[in-house]
Amino acid sequence: MLYPLSYGRRPLIAGRREVYRHVRVGSKRDPDPVPDRTEAPDTMYMLTRTDGRRTEAGVSGIRAVDVLAVAAGAASAIAVENLTRKVFPTARTELGAAGLLVAAVVYPAARSGSRVSLASAREVAGVAAATAVVSKARSRGGMTARALIAAGWAAHAVFDAQHEAGPGGRLPRWYPALCAGYDLAFAASLLRPAPRAA
Repeated sequence: MLYPLSYGRRPLIAGRREVYRHVRVGSKRDPDPVPDRTEAPDTMYMLTRTDGRRTEAGVSGIRAVDVLAVAAGAASAIAVENLTRKVFPTARTELGAAGLLVAAVVYPAARSGSRVSLASAREVAGVAAATAVVSKARSRGGMTARALIAAGWAAHAVFDAQHEAGPGGRLPRWYPALCAGYDLAFAASLLRPAPRAA
């Protein structure tokens, strides 16, 4: 999740719709000052949520761990698709469809408790949408089916980027970025033409 970072008084990045208060790092108002920070204490601001939890964004507003997660996910997707092209060249669409369903089920499967919330409803809707895409692809076949599955993977990347799991979610914070990187790279790889028979 991205949080605003301000230099001086001008916010650089917009955060989600939650209530925050500015805390100048290293000041008397800061409940947990960080003296070894390399940035100038009078220019860098953090945002403290009203529930007391603090977080800090980098200059670009993107956490380094998220960048690494996206890259790792993309590399994994390319490796999986390349292996599939070599070992199961005629089953790429079917395997991609199965993977899409698994990717959609991960979120609700990792949720703790049975309490119904808006986040859990979105996750169930995501599973239903993935199932509908796979069903439509099976009825079409050919390149149309592969394009539908690729579109489903790309749509799931958007879900990863926008979804907020809430208190019941047990997935690590870096997982959505990893999954989004995988989804986009896999969608692009899936659209590549099938290898020609030797």
